[in-house]
Amino acid sequence: MLYRTRRASRMKNGIAALAVALAALTGGAGCGGSGPEHEVPAVFRDYPRSAALDEVIQTHVDAGTDREDRAVLTTWFQDGDPRVARFCSVRPSGKCSTYQYVYQTEFRAPASRQLTADTVRAIVDAARQLPPTQRPVLANMLIISYRLNGLWQTRLYDRTNRPPAASTIFEVTGAPIVP
Repeated sequence: MLYRTRRASRMKNGIAALAVALAALTGGAGCGGSGPEHEVPAVFRDYPRSAALDEVIQTHVDAGTDREDRAVLTTWFQDGDPRVARFCSVRPSGKCSTYQYVYQTEFRAPASRQLTADTVRAIVDAARQLPPTQRPVLANMLIISYRLNGLWQTRLYDRTNRPPAASTIFEVTGAPIVP
């Protein structure tokens, strides 16, 4: 299955405004037109497809090409449901945003704060210490995307038994996560 870099073109029934807001916060391409297509990242290939999960995957793909060169993007699913995604985004400038997106229903305004350069470095260092991808069940999936040697990486972990480096990212950002 291929993914488009323009999320809003998939939105229906008045949801386009939510997609534009989500794209603005996540660095997505915005609305209208079509852009390059991407294959499903290999880490997601064994999971059952759903429109909600596809939207989350696309957000992580888009984050790797955003103009602000995002440092880290994390996502986990409230109550294990991919239709209710909790995000945390950290930009190299130190802008840290946490928000919730309920597929085709709701976008909760982000809580943003400014992190220090040392804090951003600690987050980037923690991301570099992440182990290889695990194979969590979808309900416990924790997605962490980050730059490693200039390349955008996406890894999956079990949020109920996450590696120490993943816990460090959540502790340092202050982003909520329910084990």
